[in-house]
Amino acid sequence: MSLFLNLAIAMVLTILIFIVPHYMFHRLLERAKEEMLSKVLSIRRKLSSDSIEDLGRGTDYQRNVGDMLELIYLTQYEGDLRSRGTWLVDLEVVVELLVVGSIHVIFMEILTMLTRH
Repeated sequence: MSLFLNLAIAMVLTILIFIVPHYMFHRLLERAKEEMLSKVLSIRRKLSSDSIEDLGRGTDYQRNVGDMLELIYLTQYEGDLRSRGTWLVDLEVVVELLVVGSIHVIFMEILTMLTRH
């Protein structure tokens, strides 16, 4: 029975030491990503409104092309930011490892109990 208690303690400690800090860091990165996206979107809106105004005035062709290229770059950068994950590790793999390790410990405890009797 003590091994099951040790297993429970190990699971609780693993969750408190490993998963909770990763989750907090994930939330921090999510907020930073949202702030970065809002900055990118505001810059993009400003550039597109400036470009539209300049097109209406018939300004320099090279400047318009440069503004369009900048807009394309910002659009790609925004897409990269949106698709980027914020977890440091693959949490699914960590949970699977914990489950497999727990099953291993349980089976070893059962085998130990069976060999003693």
